[in-house]
Amino acid sequence: MIYKEGHSSYGHCWIEGDGINFWVYVMDGRSSYGPYSSLADAISEFNRYCL
Repeated sequence: MIYKEGHSSYGHCWIEGDGINFWVYVMDGRSSYGPYSSLADAISEFNRYCL
């Protein structure tokens, strides 16, 4: 499930998760970070790359 999407100088970025673990994808999905155990943690990371 996609939780948040955006665009920045890093390209298309989004947060994907299954309700338990969450991943942050940046650069049109070429790079990913995670898993994070909470959506809040994933959003903080997302905000570093994609506002």
